Amino acid sequence: MPANQFRQISGADALTSYKFHNKKIDHLFCATCGVESFARGERPSGQEMVAVNLRCVPVIDLDALAIKKVDGASF
Repeated sequence: MPANQFRQISGADALTSYKFHNKKIDHLFCATCGVESFARGERPSGQEMVAVNLRCVPVIDLDALAIKKVDGASF
């Protein structure tokens, strides 16, 4: 989602950051349990974005979502 539509309301002090490979995406993990709740980065256009792990959003019914599978190896 666009970064300006994301609002973290608590827990920032419990997060730890890790940047893989080319270090363009800031993956944020819970320092206690290790779950990656979200990541911050930029789209190719330069627009700031946030990728949210929907398993961390209790009001979302994952079984009701239409899943679009992406084969990253074929890009």
